[in-house]
Amino acid sequence: MSDTTGTMDDPFAQARPDSIASVRALRASAYGDPRILGAIEGRVRELAETFPQLRNETSRREAAWTLGLGQWVLQRPREAVEALRETAPASATAFLRGRAALEAGLAAQAEAAFASVQATGPDAAPLELGRIEAMIAQDHLDEAQAELSRLRTSHDAHADYHYQWGRLHERRRAETQAIESLERAAQIDPQHAGALFALALHYDRAGADDEAVESYERVRKMRPTYRNALMNLGVLHEDRGEYETAIDCYRAVLRAHPDDERARLYLKDAVASTDMFYNEDLQKQEEMRGQILESPITEFELSVRSRKCLEQMQIQTIRDLVQRTEDELLAYKNFGETSLNEIKELLAQRGLSLGMKIEERKRTWDDILRGEEIPRKEDKLLATPVSEMGLSVRARRALSRLRVFTLGELIQKSEEDLLACRNFGRTSLKEILARLGPMGLSLAKGIPGGRVPEE
Repeated sequence: MSDTTGTMDDPFAQARPDSIASVRALRASAYGDPRILGAIEGRVRELAETFPQLRNETSRREAAWTLGLGQWVLQRPREAVEALRETAPASATAFLRGRAALEAGLAAQAEAAFASVQATGPDAAPLELGRIEAMIAQDHLDEAQAELSRLRTSHDAHADYHYQWGRLHERRRAETQAIESLERAAQIDPQHAGALFALALHYDRAGADDEAVESYERVRKMRPTYRNALMNLGVLHEDRGEYETAIDCYRAVLRAHPDDERARLYLKDAVASTDMFYNEDLQKQEEMRGQILESPITEFELSVRSRKCLEQMQIQTIRDLVQRTEDELLAYKNFGETSLNEIKELLAQRGLSLGMKIEERKRTWDDILRGEEIPRKEDKLLATPVSEMGLSVRARRALSRLRVFTLGELIQKSEEDLLACRNFGRTSLKEILARLGPMGLSLAKGIPGGRVPEE
């Protein structure tokens, strides 16, 4: 792991009260790695319990810093504001107190926090621009404009500087100037979530749906989850009849904010809207699945050894087979890896796998709301056997050794996973990537810096 983001034992190790960049790096790493986020949640729980018992002033200040930072990373601004009250003055501490107060809707408190430290170097701009953001939130527009004008020469290269101009123009209903400033901010920093979200709102109000969707989609890919962007994007997709994508947006909100009743209501409405499109497909899928599951094993082309083993195990139908695990099959006498791979490929061609839990009941919309997926085009694509990709013999054999039989299984492998396989090198990797690209698929992310063998 990078030395800027701490360790699993202490995820806060590299976050410093005198470095705003270090606390931003911690938040970015937390939402890029669930393990780091989990470690932060655990540490915050511990500190929340032990903090009230601390009596030593130095210990309390150190604990308050860590607890407040953790609460801010976890998107709990009010808890962060409370914890940070006892921290010692420093640039990152002032930044955290200001950001948490702004996110909690306490603009006056945020302005005071940003102004509490006179920072120099890279920490100066975030504090000055944060203070201006708090001014704008309080409608102190003349003061904010004066400050922005004063900082023009020194801050013109900062995306956030132009973002604050955009917010100021928004408050004054100067639509054209607002869009110009926000577009400039997004040009300087294509990952500026605030500018992208504000632009999407402007485009949405102007009826420029394509531009609005593009901006919202860019925000959608960012972490932590931007709730309002996802909600608005979901509504736009519903207006276009793209219910699957809308449902994904509302679910993403609920994963991050399980108590969001508005997202839950919108999700139910979107799912209900799919009824006319999916009920018939669901029924056909259930009927086809039932026919496949009840098919006798004797109807399928299997080697003599595999067929005999299945007969001796009293496996007579596909339903009997899919409820067995790999270990159960391999534990049987004379049943080896070759037979196992043969059976897995047979099942994969039909969208099935070993170890499946076969439920007799049909799916309900409540199941879908709890997270069971609505049937979609991608499901059929991911069930496609890799044997249909037109790969070279070497690539096919390597995938067989890795027990990869469908596109769904393939995209769960990283480049490092594939390159670690014997006789699989760059040529085979390029071949697979070239096949996946036109399908809109890609391999999983691996570990940066992994060794890439030559063929």
